[in-house]
Amino acid sequence: MTINSIPKRLSRRHVLRGAGGIAIGLPLLEAMLPRRNASAATAGPLHFFGMVHNNGYIDDAWRPTGGETDFTLSSTLAPLESLKKKILVIAGLDHGAAKMNRQSSHQAGPVGLFTGQPMATGVACGPTSSNTRCSYGQGVSIDQVIAAAIRRPGQLRSLEIRVSKQKGAYAEQPWSYVSYAGKDQPLPQEDDPVRLFSRLFTNPLDVPKTGDSATDKAAVERLLLQKRSILDAVKSDCTRLISQACPEDRQKIDLHCTEIRAMEEKLTQLASGPSDGATLSCRKPLAPSSIDPYDYANVPRITTAMMDLVAMAFACDLTRVATMMWAGSTNQIRYSSWLSDPGHREYGHHFLTHRGGATTNTGKYRNALMEIDNWYGKQFAYFANKLDSIKVGDRTMLDNSVVLWTSDMHEGNNHTFNDLPFVLAGSAGGYFRTGRYKVYGPINREIAGFGNGINQNDLFVSIQNAFGINATTFGEPRLCKGPLPGLT
Repeated sequence: MTINSIPKRLSRRHVLRGAGGIAIGLPLLEAMLPRRNASAATAGPLHFFGMVHNNGYIDDAWRPTGGETDFTLSSTLAPLESLKKKILVIAGLDHGAAKMNRQSSHQAGPVGLFTGQPMATGVACGPTSSNTRCSYGQGVSIDQVIAAAIRRPGQLRSLEIRVSKQKGAYAEQPWSYVSYAGKDQPLPQEDDPVRLFSRLFTNPLDVPKTGDSATDKAAVERLLLQKRSILDAVKSDCTRLISQACPEDRQKIDLHCTEIRAMEEKLTQLASGPSDGATLSCRKPLAPSSIDPYDYANVPRITTAMMDLVAMAFACDLTRVATMMWAGSTNQIRYSSWLSDPGHREYGHHFLTHRGGATTNTGKYRNALMEIDNWYGKQFAYFANKLDSIKVGDRTMLDNSVVLWTSDMHEGNNHTFNDLPFVLAGSAGGYFRTGRYKVYGPINREIAGFGNGINQNDLFVSIQNAFGINATTFGEPRLCKGPLPGLT
């Protein structure tokens, strides 16, 4: 069967519809593309995903060895081995925005990371500060610049995700945000995968914001109980499309419906907690409860669920941009529930970086921090591989994406902002030449002054260009020299 045998063309806005007005987006199908020769390549839309972990990294355990194309991945980056030809490892870029204003290092790092702008002078704040007005980002973040350029009508502009909330006065400080709509406009983050699923794949009307009160949680629980399985509601429409589609599209639609079913059941099981193996379904509903975003033991499952949802949102073209960070700078996530080093039982992440020369070769907690960094590498690899498994014409969704992983600082113990770790997966549709290790400045050594090194602002100019944005600067002009050479 050829594409011409489909009864009619499908709009890229076509959705599966069921009773009650339920609608689910479809992946990019052959029937949605312009008629073309069979041999022509399918470009597909581009996507951006920014992943941030805080409190720095163990330098020599992260840094590859070898040359630009014959490099060997480090222990931290070892999970990316199967993706080696599709990544760019970038070293030697400074966080100049944070160096411009060091009055609060743990705030300056996240605030300027994606905005390329320093904090405003004199308004650092925190749980022990008397200031009543915090300095958030002073400009638009790179993810929002991209979203404005590639969003199509009807899509969500972007998704902002935070895994694991901090408690009390630490929760909503500037160190908890990297995405900004503009000056002092941090974008709210979603921390509950059940809520995000409802936002993406069910009707948004009357869906309450998940808060910390029993009333808010009960409202979400009632919503889940009242709704039948989403796929059952659209089953007939799904079956009709499969019967009419060409073989390539038939496989995509079937996989799409199967994955949404699996995701729905996984999230329901996640929300309801341990059970005898039964999960909430439309035929035999159980009474789920919202997963606790404060419980550190839930971090791995929430991380996986969030990444699955973002990948599906990309595949359905519900949005093309997302960011995700764990808690915030100064976070005290304890990894003892799933990582083995004894240090995790003694301290949370932030305190580990400050105990006993943690970032030196002989620090007592070096192995614990290396284990944390490696775990983040595994999460990055999981999401990148997820996108790489989704075919878009003769490419994969990863090929048509930029998946970025970085941290808010270099060394957590001394709060240094030189030589941030950057890994990019995907080539933005062939724009970047991947499979390389690029070094742009002195490694593991701080350059005096905020404007003397090469900053991440230049990388963000290159990423803007990859998404078709004709830009020569980003963020604070004094920190930007133009696009990074040698990436394309």
